[in-house]
Amino acid sequence: YVCQSCGYTELDEKRFTPTMTKKHRTASGWQCGNNRLQNFSLAYRFETDVLTLRFTGMEITTQEQALSLLYGILEGASRALEVERSDISGCLKWFWNQDSGRGNYGFVFYDKTPGGAGHVRRMQNANVLERVLRAALEVISGCTCGGTELDTSCYSCLRNYYNQKHHELLQRRYVTEFLSAVFDERA
Repeated sequence: YVCQSCGYTELDEKRFTPTMTKKHRTASGWQCGNNRLQNFSLAYRFETDVLTLRFTGMEITTQEQALSLLYGILEGASRALEVERSDISGCLKWFWNQDSGRGNYGFVFYDKTPGGAGHVRRMQNANVLERVLRAALEVISGCTCGGTELDTSCYSCLRNYYNQKHHELLQRRYVTEFLSAVFDERA
């Protein structure tokens, strides 16, 4: 709720009325003559195509593993779908895995184009998703950073401008081990 006269703001997440009445002071300490505060929402709706992906038969319990997989799959999607890497994005989503009885990380992928460009929608097809995961494994396996330990990443495999804050957490090993196990199980 915001005062239209002085800018005073009151956060009240339990009230859903368009206005509220509250005596308040201006930033300079004087009593404001306007006691009516207007409700404002400082967010917006971004509608686009979304895909939630959960691996229930396998555990993804650490943030490092989950972030590495997220960015590996996004890189694979970019290459398999032949789209710019900046056209799709994703985030982590924690869920309760009924199979293991433990919490696990899942993934939410989305088109960055308002209304959706259809890239993520294509990933809902099992054959396309398999191509995406195979492309991710190919990109990560083909890189040479991290030596034999695979304990790091670079701009050729997992890193990019958009995930800078996670660079120190990203490791090729997590993606290689996980996706290799996914395809071993299907064989």
